[in-house]
Amino acid sequence: MNALARTGVWTALLTALWLAGCSVLPEPRTPVAYDHYTLEAAPADALPAQARAPLTLLLPPPRMRAGLDSARMTYRRQPGQLDFYARSRWADPPSQLLHALLLERFTREGPYAHVVDGTTPAAADQRLDIEVLEFVQDFTVTPSRYRVRLRLTLVDLGERRVRLQELMEAEVTAPDDSPQGGAAAAGTAVNALFERIRARLNEVVPDDA
Repeated sequence: MNALARTGVWTALLTALWLAGCSVLPEPRTPVAYDHYTLEAAPADALPAQARAPLTLLLPPPRMRAGLDSARMTYRRQPGQLDFYARSRWADPPSQLLHALLLERFTREGPYAHVVDGTTPAAADQRLDIEVLEFVQDFTVTPSRYRVRLRLTLVDLGERRVRLQELMEAEVTAPDDSPQGGAAAAGTAVNALFERIRARLNEVVPDDA
């Protein structure tokens, strides 16, 4: 076999090996498309604005119980067990969504003259700490319900003492048993809890004004 023939054979072998290698390479994975949801603040009250106490409230982001502060949307089919929707996500982690909603509503219609979130050096008179104990769409009942449970702690920063500590919860029936229905019910539940928090703080704030 002459040199030219040998070169042709080697070229054919290398081409065959290259083609075989290409055939077993994994195909590119198609990115998963997620549906994203958020929490919407309820429209402003039509009632006349109430007088606000001349105090500044510090409202830090809520603390979430383990397993809840993820963009993955949770649901429950068995008591004590959390599952996650495969293709549905919150637009941001729930702590951020809750914080944004509560900041908007406290600033717009809360009992304090000023509300800060801790990102500015502004001094505050009181701090409202919120721990989220439950934030889940519950399928152990029919139709499903969204459950939100909070622990509130109001601290007087000047006197360095706790003024209020309380558990609050809300359950709202989802308009349908889907992630979209759960997100809508979650927003309704959080807005309802704001109303209850505001009413409770109205009982405490006047003493400090």
